[in-house]
Amino acid sequence: MCFEYDFTIDKDVVQFAHSLPYDLQDLKKMIENIKTNPKVVITSIGSTIMGRSIPMITISAENPNRIPRKAIVILGRQHPG
Repeated sequence: MCFEYDFTIDKDVVQFAHSLPYDLQDLKKMIENIKTNPKVVITSIGSTIMGRSIPMITISAENPNRIPRKAIVILGRQHPG
C-alpha cells in the first residue's frame, strides 16, 4: 500500500489508520456465519475487562491419528496500550 498526503494546514491534527475498523458486531456476524461448519470449533480463551468473551476460532480438518501439524496464529481486534 502506498499513498501521499499533503500537509497543507500548519499545526493541524491528522490521523491515519492502518486497517479498516472491525467492530464487535462484525465479529459476532462472522462467528454466526461459520459456527455450523464442521471444520470450525469456537471456544473462549478468557474474558475482557468488560466481561466479553474472547473467542478462539480453530479451523481444522479431523486428525484422528493426532499427527503433529504446523499451526498459523492470527490475532485480531487487539488494542494498543
